[in-house]
Amino acid sequence: MPDFDPQQIRKQFPLIIDGATQDGLIYFDNAATTQKPLCVLQAIDDFYRGSNANVHRAAHRLADRATQTYENARDTVKRFFNAADRSEIIWTRGATEGINLVANTLAFAPGDEIVISALEHHANIVPWQLAAQRYKATIKVIPLTTEGDLDLEAYRALLGPRTRLVAVTQCSNAIGTQPDLSPMILMAHDAGALVLVDGAQAVAHHPIDLQQMGCDFFVCSGHKAFGPTGIGILYGKQTLLNQLPPWQGGGEMISHVSFSGSSYQPAPLRFEAGTPNISGAIGFAAALDMIAGFDRNLLLQHEQGLLHRAIERCARIPGIKRIGHPASQGPVLSIEIPALNHKDVAAQLDLEGIAVRTGHHCAMPLMSLLGTQGTLRASFSIYNTREEIDRFADRLESIVTGSKTPQRRQAVDSSPFEKGFQRYGQELTFESLCKPLLAKRDWQQRYRQIMVFGDQLPLLPESMRTEEALVSGCESPVWLHVKATESGKLWFMADSDSRLLRGLLALLLSLANQRSADELRTFNPMADFYPLGLERHLSPSRSNGLHRIMEQIRHQAENR
Repeated sequence: MPDFDPQQIRKQFPLIIDGATQDGLIYFDNAATTQKPLCVLQAIDDFYRGSNANVHRAAHRLADRATQTYENARDTVKRFFNAADRSEIIWTRGATEGINLVANTLAFAPGDEIVISALEHHANIVPWQLAAQRYKATIKVIPLTTEGDLDLEAYRALLGPRTRLVAVTQCSNAIGTQPDLSPMILMAHDAGALVLVDGAQAVAHHPIDLQQMGCDFFVCSGHKAFGPTGIGILYGKQTLLNQLPPWQGGGEMISHVSFSGSSYQPAPLRFEAGTPNISGAIGFAAALDMIAGFDRNLLLQHEQGLLHRAIERCARIPGIKRIGHPASQGPVLSIEIPALNHKDVAAQLDLEGIAVRTGHHCAMPLMSLLGTQGTLRASFSIYNTREEIDRFADRLESIVTGSKTPQRRQAVDSSPFEKGFQRYGQELTFESLCKPLLAKRDWQQRYRQIMVFGDQLPLLPESMRTEEALVSGCESPVWLHVKATESGKLWFMADSDSRLLRGLLALLLSLANQRSADELRTFNPMADFYPLGLERHLSPSRSNGLHRIMEQIRHQAENR
């Protein structure tokens, strides 16, 4: 077994080594998805070049070879996780689908209780809420301690004769908490409950022995463990899986079909309707083989060293608040900077080639409990280095303490209300904004210019930052007001805590203001925006909520 050397590891990841060479990329978004090594890329390429055919019911050599390679991948997963039998490994599209499969096939009775934790990703909350609605079951939540650990005494008190299932994460994607699962699983079983473990964030970091762990179900995703996207596994104890009904119907999961009825295969095929993600399974198996080839203790020590270095460096920066201080923490650091908007900080880090993630991290209930709208999250993996941690911390410190606070304009006068509208950003015309933006050579320079626009946009006074004026669906709060002028045109004022979003608002409102309600009912400035090179902000799925603001502008016009 080779020694763990992060510099040698980096050479196996083309995007990491090429990105670092070309533009200084530091990739700290591993909790969202990991980069892919050459062995995974090669395994997928080899399949499509030499074995591409559909699997099972093989009537020719190519199909037989594809089936063998695909089922060998299942054996790899079985060995990696030490499942008792290969039939306990079900291929899914990822952890989310695995949880949904169990939530849609496990039967509950009215009054049954489903216990989840305050740490959970939405994927381990929403499916159980839907199941509880269907069966009139009850959801109970394990609370946190002040340090961000699960309160095991409170958990013990939640368990009772009606507890049917406990669903808990192995590692929080948002703050890194790693619950002590062994006593939790024992307590659940003593209460007669089943246990599902969401291992999505743990697979790439910790050795996992499912027989030793003792959980009844386990899910994970390939793409968080160096494998492809769109592939994952559901593990279930064999006796349980064969008691569950099918979830999806179609080819491969059937034993016999007639118009009068059908019979079904045992697990795992019972739960694998349709043509599977063959190349994804093969790529995931290659990733697991790579991980298994490392000294897992050295891997763990390396990642924990990165985490502790990041915690130590960030603790020295005034104005940074670490979110969560759990007893056991995966390589995930979540921080809050009360004086700055986390999305603006991430944008400035991105200008330096440092990739982090911001927001609620698909853990909105947890963020609410922690009293924050979102955090800046840096998550580390085997190819990251101490030097990258230091560069990240140095840049973060310069953003927080070394940069001058931009001169922001005074708030508009809200008394009288009409006077504020008359003065609000009149000189910020689309033409005047486009000229300096188009003069910038690349998107990094345009990024900076957009933030300048945000500084130029007049602030709204606190009296206008009301709950009624909030635009729903924007991760950073956005307040929008509208008034009709004497000439019948509409005039909008908007504000946000994010400099970046304020800059985008300046562009948006320069196109919306002084138009009639009829014109704004079909308001869509995309054709005007695209020449500015702002495609990354224009997707409807972007969390900056620009499309939600456009929808609200159209809605305001329709109600005039």
